[in-house]
Amino acid sequence: MKENPYEALTRVLTFLFVTLAVIALVGCGVSKEDHEKTVSELSKTKADLAQAKTKIGELEKSLTEAQLSSKANQRTSPQRSPPRPERSDRSRAAEAQALVDEARIT
Repeated sequence: MKENPYEALTRVLTFLFVTLAVIALVGCGVSKEDHEKTVSELSKTKADLAQAKTKIGELEKSLTEAQLSSKANQRTSPQRSPPRPERSDRSRAAEAQALVDEARIT
């Protein structure tokens, strides 16, 4: 005798339902303690990332200001050859650039 196609579909659906029910009852196998630890680490990492992004923004702003200050000092000088920026301007710009590069690496 030939099997009714609806009976085969019913068997497949029943098997899928039972399988999903067992998986739902068992869970994914991760203990609650491990889950909470991971969530805590993720929250800390997100906070660190937000802080790093803020610092990068501040450093980029400082770098831009130092570069603009350096350019302004060069433009306002009456000398024929452009003067070298003051040591403090160059060191501030270099320091800000180094900090931005370091923050981007991490």
